[in-house]
Amino acid sequence: MQRSPDSARGQGAKPHAGRHAAVCMGKITLAAAQKAIGTNWTTALQKLGVS
Repeated sequence: MQRSPDSARGQGAKPHAGRHAAVCMGKITLAAAQKAIGTNWTTALQKLGVS
């Protein structure tokens, strides 16, 4: 059984929620979010300047 990234880090909050909200509010582009996630999802929020 494969663990989700959230359970692997032991965090209840979903890190993708911040990226999703930032895209929906127009703070970042979908393309920028996808690139950051594809490069390293664990640092995507920091690299995008979204907290």
